[in-house]
Amino acid sequence: MKQNNINDSNIHTDFMIGGPNVIVEGIKDDGSKVTLIKDNQFQI
Repeated sequence: MKQNNINDSNIHTDFMIGGPNVIVEGIKDDGSKVTLIKDNQFQI
């Protein structure tokens, strides 16, 4: 994993995501969407 710059621990593994074409959305209990990451920036 180290060759891919992935943070590995005994508790969890982190992956960094992002980029100019990446949009990350969460879905709320009511089904509506909230944008978390867009244009390489956190939106919340």
